[in-house]
Amino acid sequence: GYDLLVDRQEDAADEAEKIHLAHYERLKKRTLGAIVLAVPIMVLSMVFMHLAWVNYVVWLLSTPVVFVLGRGFFVGAWKQLKHGTCNMDTLVALSTGIAYMFSVFNLFFPEFWLKRGIEPHVYFEASSVIIAFILLGRLLEERAKRNTSAAIRKLIGLQPKTVTIWTSEGERILPIASIQQGN
Repeated sequence: GYDLLVDRQEDAADEAEKIHLAHYERLKKRTLGAIVLAVPIMVLSMVFMHLAWVNYVVWLLSTPVVFVLGRGFFVGAWKQLKHGTCNMDTLVALSTGIAYMFSVFNLFFPEFWLKRGIEPHVYFEASSVIIAFILLGRLLEERAKRNTSAAIRKLIGLQPKTVTIWTSEGERILPIASIQQGN
C-alpha cells in the first residue's frame, strides 16, 4: 500500500510530492462527491421515509456512493483478504456492503419479511453516510500529513549546505558531504 521511488535524483522528492498531491486531490473529489450525495440521502431517508418512492430514489443515490466513491474500501478489503489479514477497509467494506445488500433485498423483496410479521427497513443512508464520514476523516488525515511534511521540508531546507573549517593553511569552506571524521 506504499509508494516506492527508487530514483536517487534530486527531483525524486518533487515527484513524490506530485504523487501525494494528486492522491489528495482525488480523495478530495471523492469526499466532496460522497458528501453531496449523502446529505440528500439522509434528508430523504429521515424526513420523507413514509413515501413509497423515496426508497427507490435513495437506492439510486446511494449506489454511486457505495460502489464508485467507496470503491477504494472494497479494493483495499479484497487485497487484505488475499493476504489473510484485515484492516479498516475490511470493516468499512463489510459494514457498508452488508447494509447496502440487505437494503436492496428489503427494497425488492419486502414480502419475505411481511409474511413473518416484520416490517422491512432499508439502510442506504447508513452505508452512504459511513462512507462519506470515513472519506472525510481520510481527507483530514491526508491534509495533516501534507502540512507536517511541508514543515519537515522547511526544516530540512534550513540545514546548512556548507561548513567552515580552520586548518593550518587557514579558513576553508567545504560542502557538508565532503567532511570526514576528525575535521
